[in-house]
Amino acid sequence: TVDNEELDDDYAINRLNTIRDSIMTNPEVKFPAVARELSEDEATANLGGKIFDPQSGERLIALNRLDPAMYRIVLLMDEVGYISEPKSFTLRGQNKKAYRIVRLDRQIPEHIANLEQDYERIKNIALQQKQYRVMQTWMKDLRDEIYIEYKIDVPGKENSL
Repeated sequence: TVDNEELDDDYAINRLNTIRDSIMTNPEVKFPAVARELSEDEATANLGGKIFDPQSGERLIALNRLDPAMYRIVLLMDEVGYISEPKSFTLRGQNKKAYRIVRLDRQIPEHIANLEQDYERIKNIALQQKQYRVMQTWMKDLRDEIYIEYKIDVPGKENSL
């Protein structure tokens, strides 16, 4: 990652195209290994380029939960295993331009939730609901147990407290 003024767009695009071509044409070159070795994105490099939903921690991310730049890339991908052409984006929380290639690992058509395909998601939702209920019960118990006394000075009276 470099500052906008230092960025050589052509070099970055050519470098990523070379990497993309080598992954797509050489079965011995694997996307996760290349991502671990060459990616400058600390959040995904150690995971072999995999991204997770930051809120749920799930590996499967609904299209509407992706950031807009990633959404546009994934929307144009037709098949699992496809690697996108290099696309520019702005690094989150920074004013730096970068380029990335994206591989589509899995695509699940829109469907009604079921245990076979959505077990992890259903399990996480159930856990969140249980945690919420426990927290609400705990807060109610605290409100019943804790006594709060307000002492207010009354103007014109000395030592009103």
